[in-house]
Amino acid sequence: MLSLLKKIRTMLKGDCSRQGQIIAEYAIMLAMCSFVAISLLLLMFYFSEYGWRVINLVSIDYP
Repeated sequence: MLSLLKKIRTMLKGDCSRQGQIIAEYAIMLAMCSFVAISLLLLMFYFSEYGWRVINLVSIDYP
């Protein structure tokens, strides 16, 4: 545990521009992952709520 704290301290003492880039990359990845998760939740909601309509739209009626 102590060695991990030492590594974190040495990383924080490094170049400030690199820290900003890392934070920006994490923020972008967090935004993208949350966008995908929200999109999947919305699709799951609409397909469970209106699934019969979607099935009727794409299904073929055989005589």
